[in-house]
Amino acid sequence: MKKIITLICVLCLSVCLSSCGEDASNKDASKETEVKDTVLQIGDIASLDDWEVVIEGAEVVQSVEDQFAVFTPEETTDQYLEVSASVKNKGSERRIFSPYIPNEKTDTYLELICKEKYKYTPNTLLGYADALDNVSVDPLSTKTGKLHFAFPKELGDSTDDMIVRIISKGEKVEISLKQVGSQTSQS
Repeated sequence: MKKIITLICVLCLSVCLSSCGEDASNKDASKETEVKDTVLQIGDIASLDDWEVVIEGAEVVQSVEDQFAVFTPEETTDQYLEVSASVKNKGSERRIFSPYIPNEKTDTYLELICKEKYKYTPNTLLGYADALDNVSVDPLSTKTGKLHFAFPKELGDSTDDMIVRIISKGEKVEISLKQVGSQTSQS
């Protein structure tokens, strides 16, 4: 009788341990599903952390003109991607959107991904009136402006293979810059 009880206990313990392992792997699998990047389109609302971000448009430009200055990329082989966007702070405190030097653990920042492998960060155009990088946004307020990314001309001037990735506290949202009905440039 003791052998049967011992055998039953061992079987029950084995079943419990194996189902714990299955639950953990199921949890890991569901975590991977939750962490998967979301790809949005121009005009969609990207919500992450305390921010709502809407990219309203994007175009490749050779220079950026402001009331008092003309900005050109540092390298003569580069051009700018000009991204028009609006950002809303849904939090309860003033926050900085896309700070010049972001803290990856606490800040919200952006990357431009070209052709699925080349990464670029926003360029600071000091004195540019509509700059959306390093902008202070009060709680429940919205700011509209532009971000600029310098990238090599050899990557072309079509935004169809570009993505803006917004990262905040480990969460990522990607926005495809492929414009519906856009025509690719022909050289």
